[in-house]
Amino acid sequence: MKNKINFFILLLLLIAVLVSCSSFFQEKDLCISSPENGTIYYLENCILKTKHCLKDSSLTFASQKITALYFIPDDINFTSGINVIPEISGTIFPFQSNLDIWGGFAAQIYIRLILQSEKKIEAYEYSQKFNWNKLINKIREYENPYELDMDKIICDIASRNFSAYSVKKKSSIVSQ
Repeated sequence: MKNKINFFILLLLLIAVLVSCSSFFQEKDLCISSPENGTIYYLENCILKTKHCLKDSSLTFASQKITALYFIPDDINFTSGINVIPEISGTIFPFQSNLDIWGGFAAQIYIRLILQSEKKIEAYEYSQKFNWNKLINKIREYENPYELDMDKIICDIASRNFSAYSVKKKSSIVSQ
């Protein structure tokens, strides 16, 4: 009888460990709540996709790998000035799960890196290995990331020459 009780207790412990481990290794989903009416842009199989969302609606993205997305409000004015770039919010998940302008800048880099590449699959595979956390942390050192030279950053990542020195303000902004 004592052996049966010990076996039962051991079995319960084993089940408890398996349940806790399975939830630990379970993939997390990214759930975005739309701050206002707008469109979310994201990549799926190296193709740019969009989802229109209404204010306070939630969208969930199953995230087996790194996911980049950015949000453009419906009422944004792209024609308000010659050199005006809208401050688009976004994220690169799992490195951050909230939408902000630094994540939006990084997400645009991620998406452009793949879409502008002649070899999209290779660019996508490299993007899964790239240290996006390092880039996001470097971008956060600047009050407005949209003053940075996005093209230089993309070129340096694509050529595998990215470093902290790749993150610089645009030359037109530096000279002012």
